[in-house]
Amino acid sequence: MPLLLRAYLALSALVLLLVGGVLLFAPVSFWAASGVDLDPARVGMTDLLSDIQSAAALILAAGLFTAAGAANVHLARPAAWVAVTVFGSYAIGRVAGIALHGMPGSPVLAALGIEAALAALGLLALRRADGPSRAPAGALRA
Repeated sequence: MPLLLRAYLALSALVLLLVGGVLLFAPVSFWAASGVDLDPARVGMTDLLSDIQSAAALILAAGLFTAAGAANVHLARPAAWVAVTVFGSYAIGRVAGIALHGMPGSPVLAALGIEAALAALGLLALRRADGPSRAPAGALRA
């Protein structure tokens, strides 16, 4: 497995496992660090926490699969695509949120930058893992 792809998978797995784990097991503390009060005693917060934690479990599962891809060459490409999809989807969702609701605080903008960078890095790692193009000589390349 190419070094860039393995490094990308390891970094992505670390980020996904960390974020997914914290959001699953300590969402109130996670959001409190950004000034958001998710006190479960407030009306409706248990429903919101349930939604946050169910999405966190998906992020955690993506992290586990991505980690498996870093360790197993046969899972590397599908795992990289999972990571690219997760990070890209989060970045697109944040941009949609900005368009619909206005500019968020700097922690959300930082997350957007990291997610977009990790999605782009994953695409680069996948492209490099493919090696040189196999197009015939003289053919147009994408």
